[in-house]
Amino acid sequence: MLTAERDKYNANDIKPGLTGWAQINGRDELEIPEKSKLDGEYKNNLGLKMDIKCFLGSLHVFGKDNTVVEGGTGEMKKENSRY
Repeated sequence: MLTAERDKYNANDIKPGLTGWAQINGRDELEIPEKSKLDGEYKNNLGLKMDIKCFLGSLHVFGKDNTVVEGGTGEMKKENSRY
């Protein structure tokens, strides 16, 4: 399902890297459509500026990452809807 969703945004057209826009903005806590949309945003904004944003955002994620979950859980959306 993730591959098909990423195809909508042409996100499968780029080589994978160490991190990405979706990874630093929620990773597995995001639902698959949102994760795919963020991957598409990354693809559409390829360049040094986006790479710097991903690198700097990754430093924070690597420091305290507790978002590794198999599949898109959508937990971030559930948490945000409580407020």
